[in-house]
Amino acid sequence: MPSGLTCDIYDGTDMTIRGFALKCATQVGAGYFATEQCSKKMPRDKAPVLKVSNYYEDSLRKAQKDLEYWKSLRNNMEAAKNLYEKEKDKSKEKYEAMVKRNEELLQRYNDMLARVSTWDVGVEYSSLRDIMVKQLMGSIEFDCRPIKPFVYPSLSTEEWVDEHIKEIEREIVYFTEKHQKEEERVSEINAYLQGLYKAIDKVEPLT
Repeated sequence: MPSGLTCDIYDGTDMTIRGFALKCATQVGAGYFATEQCSKKMPRDKAPVLKVSNYYEDSLRKAQKDLEYWKSLRNNMEAAKNLYEKEKDKSKEKYEAMVKRNEELLQRYNDMLARVSTWDVGVEYSSLRDIMVKQLMGSIEFDCRPIKPFVYPSLSTEEWVDEHIKEIEREIVYFTEKHQKEEERVSEINAYLQGLYKAIDKVEPLT
């Protein structure tokens, strides 16, 4: 029985080493990556050249810009304090909205639970009612967990700014390392693919 990789040999449509090798190459790391998880075919004539994604480079550039901004706030504590107060107010608003949503959701669940629990369905449908009750109880337990009271941050404005700076500095280290690793990986993949096509050309040149 042919597989997706040997079907061309099975029906005789492609008996070339090139075609078979390039199909099988999609199952190894470099080929799988080059074909975007096997969603595309490998080119028959020459190795594809992969490029490094801009994601980590763009993220690094943004983090560096953010770092400059937060460092500048060290010299403008009045602006930093106003920003900090706004963030605390915003956090309190989000907390209050979450509490309200939780209360409304619990009320809906309890309303339905009361209706289902008192539903006189007789013996024939009692097992269905039991399932309904169990589902509601489980949802109440999972979706309506008690919310801890809101506590305003205890950091000073200076400490708050410094925490942001430390977090961004960690991001810069992370994005830098990730970008370097991706450059290395793409370089290795391109070298592998170039070598593969050379090996195929050697045993079965394109005419």
